Amino acid sequence: MKERQRQILGILHEAPRHVTAGQLALRLNCSERTVRSDIGELRDLLAESGTGRLEAKGNQGYRLEATPEEWERLLSMWEDLARQTALDTRLGGRWLVLERLLKTGAATIAGLERELFTNYKSVRKYVDEAEEWLRAHDVALLRRRGQGFSLQGSRHQIRLALWALYREMTALPREEPRDDGLQRFWQGIDLTGVRQAVSRLERDYQFRLSYGSYERLCFLLAAMLADSRKKLPYRFPGELPAGPAWEREAGRDALELIRDYYHAALPDEEGAYIWFALASSEIMDFLTGEALARNAGEKSGTLALVRGLVRMIGDILQRRFTGDEILENGLLNCLSALGTALRWGDRTGESGGAFPFQSGYADVAVACWSASHLLEDFLGAAVTEWEVNTIAVHFAGAVEREDVGGTVYVVCSYGVGVSRFLCEQLKRAFPRVQVLGELTPRDLRALRAPARRYDLLITTVDLPDLPEEATVRIGNYLRSRDIEAIKKKLARLHARAEEAPRPELPGSGCPLFEAPLILRPKGPQDKAALLHQMCELLERREYVSGEFEASVLERERNSSTVLSPQVAIPHGLPDYVRVSRAAAALLDTPLSWNGSERVDTVFLLAFNFKNGAGVQRSVVGFYKGLIAMLNEPERLASLRSLPDAQAVADALNAIAK
Repeated sequence: MKERQRQILGILHEAPRHVTAGQLALRLNCSERTVRSDIGELRDLLAESGTGRLEAKGNQGYRLEATPEEWERLLSMWEDLARQTALDTRLGGRWLVLERLLKTGAATIAGLERELFTNYKSVRKYVDEAEEWLRAHDVALLRRRGQGFSLQGSRHQIRLALWALYREMTALPREEPRDDGLQRFWQGIDLTGVRQAVSRLERDYQFRLSYGSYERLCFLLAAMLADSRKKLPYRFPGELPAGPAWEREAGRDALELIRDYYHAALPDEEGAYIWFALASSEIMDFLTGEALARNAGEKSGTLALVRGLVRMIGDILQRRFTGDEILENGLLNCLSALGTALRWGDRTGESGGAFPFQSGYADVAVACWSASHLLEDFLGAAVTEWEVNTIAVHFAGAVEREDVGGTVYVVCSYGVGVSRFLCEQLKRAFPRVQVLGELTPRDLRALRAPARRYDLLITTVDLPDLPEEATVRIGNYLRSRDIEAIKKKLARLHARAEEAPRPELPGSGCPLFEAPLILRPKGPQDKAALLHQMCELLERREYVSGEFEASVLERERNSSTVLSPQVAIPHGLPDYVRVSRAAAALLDTPLSWNGSERVDTVFLLAFNFKNGAGVQRSVVGFYKGLIAMLNEPERLASLRSLPDAQAVADALNAIAK
């Protein structure tokens, strides 16, 4: 709403009788033609928002008819629009152009010039930026000379694009506090009925949505109502899969609730859309055991994948995750929603960015990358850093929940004060750890004669005569890296002590590396050229098909495959892998991988668990070894000291056993 239009409404609200266009033009210092144009736009706005109407009488002029409640809502809308306009001004016109196009389906250059208070050149720039954004969200922008712009795309994709736009806009910094952003975005639509319908579903079906999923579900239902008011037909993109019965029942219930509240003639086809909106929204938890069991029983395929992930990632991290119901249920809900969203075109989760893992969880992220092939089979799409890290967050939570105990001695050469200070720090950091005592280096023989039982020695000095797995070297006070080192060592000991025997993975393993697949190039390298060379090595030996390289490059465009400041693990789709192998490049000059990220070791992975006995065993072994090398960079660096490519291949195959 322009400032002049707000002034027109203010004048009409205060006037005791009709006001002519001439009188308005005189007060606003503009032409009568401009006033009539503004009046036309205001009529549409008032009708759409339900905040009154403008009455016109010949020779008398215009009069605003609005109840006190409608006028209050109009004032509130003014304030919201003013804040949004200020935000659009700071950020540029692309946001307003996108919102205008996605909400109305069309726009003209002249209309956008007026709305943005800018010139033709700037509008064309904003439209070009909007077109690129829309293309990335599977919506086309059609340009017709003299007619402006219009959108071409299914209502399904346009609704999802609106959600992606809202996500991006609300993620931007704001000067004002964030109140009900959904209501501001969907001006003119009363969201009370939508919120009541979602809350009713949560109550009746005994589940609780995460905050983000609750907001997403309400938004998508509001988009459905907006289309209904414009009588825009919706068709679900394809056949509904045979999914959980309770989700279908909930979708039908929600459709009836919204029909009743809004007295809207929503077609039955919208029931499929509501099912999608609900099934692709992540559930935080179920409130009763009965609801939890029903969900798990109706998602048995996803549950089998979850248990496979838990086992495989637990093997790599050498942790016992089986029996962690929080992890299993969280992954089940997450993967169910993620699978539905990706299958029907919604990748808006990625607009939130990848979860920024701290270095203490790099091993969790690596382990979850190892399962990307299982995820891709299930999701039917190439996974990116966002999907992998979404899964990894659940495992990081399981690691934090794992409260591992044990018995330790503290070996210190800094005096009694430092020893006792360390003991107190240990007790605070590890409540279940029992500190058996404080020792100096000369007391160590007391541990052997007579032998004392303990799990770990935490020492400020080197103890070369003792097994490495029984000691942790720290400084004279506990730092965060020391705490992580102790936690990992205790977890390893705990896993070895308590883990029941597991059935062996099928097969006896297979070599993943071969001497011809090892590169040791000299001098600076180009990323694209290096990846092409490595893919060519695999294709020449018929380990991969010709499409493999394109899938590697596509993944690199969509996601980062850097694991640490040293290592990258580019990989392609398993569909194009005939024989599971890995190529390696050891660079003497670090390579810029993604902007500021630089690596000197590249593993190009071509893995497919379906094309050979023992592949999964070898892949799990490789990732275990890779985590060990990331935690001990000197082991990674030692590969460069090996005499030739065969020695490097042998060393890498050895860690994968």
